[in-house]
Amino acid sequence: MNGFRISMAHYLGLGCAVAALLQPLAVQAQTAPVISCSTDPAIFNTGIDGSNGYSINSPKLALGSKDAHWSIASALGDITTPAAAAALTYAQGPVDRPGAGNGAWVQSPFGNAQWIGVQYGRDYYVYQYHFTLDPAVDPDSFNLSLNLYVDNQVRRILVNDAVFDYTNNGASLGVGGFGSGGNVPVVLNNGFRTGTNTIYVVVGNQGDPSGLLVQSSGTASCSPPLSVAKQAVNNDGSAYTGLASANAAVLYDITVTNASTRDASGARLRDTLPDGLQTAVSSWSCSRPAGSAAVCPVPATGSFPLDTVLPTLPAGSALVFRVNSRFSSPLPAGATVITNIATIEPPATSTLSCDARDGFPTPCSASASVATSPLLSVTKTVDATGPLYAGQNATYTVTVKNEGAAELTGVALSDTLPAGFASATWSCQSPVGSLAVCPQASGSLSAGGTLSQTIASMRAKASLVYTVVATVDNITTRMDQVSNTASVTASNAEWLCYNPASAQVQDKPCSAAAAVDLWPNPLLQLSKTAQTTSAVYAGQAMNYSITALNAGQVPVTHAHISDPLPAGLENASWSCSNSGAAPCVPASGTGAVDVTVASLAAGDSVTIQLATTISAQPPASLVNTASLVVSESNAQCTGSTAHPCIATATVVTTTPPVPSKATAVPSLQQWSLALLTILTAGIGAWRMRKRVQRIR
Repeated sequence: MNGFRISMAHYLGLGCAVAALLQPLAVQAQTAPVISCSTDPAIFNTGIDGSNGYSINSPKLALGSKDAHWSIASALGDITTPAAAAALTYAQGPVDRPGAGNGAWVQSPFGNAQWIGVQYGRDYYVYQYHFTLDPAVDPDSFNLSLNLYVDNQVRRILVNDAVFDYTNNGASLGVGGFGSGGNVPVVLNNGFRTGTNTIYVVVGNQGDPSGLLVQSSGTASCSPPLSVAKQAVNNDGSAYTGLASANAAVLYDITVTNASTRDASGARLRDTLPDGLQTAVSSWSCSRPAGSAAVCPVPATGSFPLDTVLPTLPAGSALVFRVNSRFSSPLPAGATVITNIATIEPPATSTLSCDARDGFPTPCSASASVATSPLLSVTKTVDATGPLYAGQNATYTVTVKNEGAAELTGVALSDTLPAGFASATWSCQSPVGSLAVCPQASGSLSAGGTLSQTIASMRAKASLVYTVVATVDNITTRMDQVSNTASVTASNAEWLCYNPASAQVQDKPCSAAAAVDLWPNPLLQLSKTAQTTSAVYAGQAMNYSITALNAGQVPVTHAHISDPLPAGLENASWSCSNSGAAPCVPASGTGAVDVTVASLAAGDSVTIQLATTISAQPPASLVNTASLVVSESNAQCTGSTAHPCIATATVVTTTPPVPSKATAVPSLQQWSLALLTILTAGIGAWRMRKRVQRIR
């Protein structure tokens, strides 16, 4: 990579190759996202996969994918104006990701951005980003904090008509690099406007390939109109990461910013030192950042407490107050953190406010904390406490955080999958604003496995979030309050475990747990019997008994027993009784059975007595089927049958019996008639005989 010298033949040859490569992509449309104060600035990452929304937790695009927002153009010479940048022909990126295979190009520190670039190219490339600024956003308060990696240098960034030049007026090639430590932190804080905006990143390239990786630093994209910020610092202004020790010197920088378009002169700044800092030996001094039109108070230095009015704080200006102090000797007993708070009050005659805005916390006050020991915390939550059944998932969120101002090293996380879970998958994410790096992006665990990760370094306030999705095993025994515990330790000898809920230290190792109920699948039993052992016929009574039993270890809800009457049965009536606490609804009825019981505890049962009559012309076989269904969709029926449960009683019908012929037995009345007939005949014969005798 020897400067920008290149032959005309090389220009023509590579220019044709690049044109051929980019031309098919030039017509592909890209979307211009609408950006508001609440938009996660990760949307400005190159090669970020926004299919599930753009955030610090989004994955990066696969190689060969096309970026939804960034595009690339080659240029024959350096691009110094927005007009020249706009005249180029752009292709959707990433066209390629050269350098990835051999590891020359650094990976995204958060795993959520991807390089875009080309394999063969020219000495200059321009990377373009279009977006729409929401009308609700004050353009003067909008700013972007980005980290850029580049092959080879960022020469300048153009924001609409504003130019951010990194060549020192042409004295250098630019800034940046593609390896570890080559990142360029940039703050784009002017040139934005309501509506359509375009950002151009002009890259100088000394040989093939060319590429750009944009990584959001996770800071908000909007500044409040008036704000105060505070940080413990070293002499050079870098963040202080040491510990509080008796009588040791400590510095703070307090920055007051007027990001509005209105004057904030007359704003009041206050800072009263807390217990743990020596007020008598502390002092403050005011300075004006380069380019700021603000004016320090007179005098520009003073002692504590700090209480001063800022005489001149026009729109877009800032002031910095450096505090020189010492920790008390001895330190306050039992203190783990020394916290210093500064506040700002808008001018009484101004309409400016430093109230909370667009979801960001109020900037009317700012604090800076220094710990007496490194502070480490771990918290754990679960998305649902159960009950969870076989095959269902419990999603745990484990947050490891450096709660103090001192850097932690060798932070070891351990989280063992408890009994009752068959397996788990896990992933690690760095939250918005955190500079901690996940040792590993994701992994899986088998039953009883342990998530074991060592985080090499965690800067002050840095955190990592682990998401563990655990799958319940096919358990057969009820398991209540199964505790899943995560623990962390640090290699710093003096580290303390900090409980953010109580704001107190606690015993080491630092641990946090979340409990869930794991239940076996509900088990149901339904039986039905006909109260007869022989065939039945028309006109006979036909009775049934139906029993629904919770045969498992866990309760069920909304148990519904139904029995629609088949053809051949009529005049049905029924009654229901329950061995448990919940009543049958209704308790009795006529016609088809339709009963609901609100809940059945383990061992509870429902019995229904059904009385019917065989109709005049029943079918040859009466098939009467009852069913049982509950709200728990994972319920099973005894006999390894699927839910809902079915029970059937079958009865054979027959014709009614025909009466047989019989010999008549004379009754008393019949015998009387016979005797009367004989007697009458006898008397008649006797009289006839007497008459014959007289005639003779």
